[in-house]
Amino acid sequence: VYIDDLAVFKEYNIDILINTSIDALNIDYFGVSKKLLGPKYAIIRDEFRNVEYKTPGLDVEKIMITLGGGDVSNITKDILDALIENYHNIEYCVVLGNSYRYKDLMLQNYKQANINFYTDVRNMKDVMVDNDLAISAGGNTLYELCACGIPAIAVIIADNQKGFVGGIHKKTGLPFIDLTEAGFADAKNNFLAVLNKTLKDHSIRERVSREMFQLVDGEGCSRIADEIISLF
Repeated sequence: VYIDDLAVFKEYNIDILINTSIDALNIDYFGVSKKLLGPKYAIIRDEFRNVEYKTPGLDVEKIMITLGGGDVSNITKDILDALIENYHNIEYCVVLGNSYRYKDLMLQNYKQANINFYTDVRNMKDVMVDNDLAISAGGNTLYELCACGIPAIAVIIADNQKGFVGGIHKKTGLPFIDLTEAGFADAKNNFLAVLNKTLKDHSIRERVSREMFQLVDGEGCSRIADEIISLF
């Protein structure tokens, strides 16, 4: 069994090849007999199975920010600053991963009552479903948000996220901004324009939410396990 999450597969003697990225559906894995590709096989935690769908509310009262440990440029801070500067009546849920290097800085500098930081999160599904909108890096967290039906704006912070985010955008209409060519300062106005449109138009959030929820059902690990067991 070979997990090709970086799409660098060479011809090996394998029984099953796994690439759960949505853009893997466009890769020609020539000569592989069993291929488990795309969001149907999304490898996400068991807590994301059987999530009950909730239609997005008319107003956005809570926004989740989650850019992961790969946020070396501290885009989390840039986005949070832009949000609190322009949207004062929204509550912000900021998830800081264990490998996020600016954790202490963030915890010390933001004491506003409408900003809540989450570290060492053990119940990510519960955190996600408690928010009306998410701003997320373009990694596997997007699949978790899909399983919860939480509408999101994706932030591409690495080149290897482009195909993944682009694929989800085509399937769901997920809005996104690309920060790989320029820093947040140059993209700030574009980000705020995308965010403002998403906040004001409930139909966008509802449509994206439903399409995301249909894309990932949380059963990917179970399907992969069944395929592996069938080899014996």
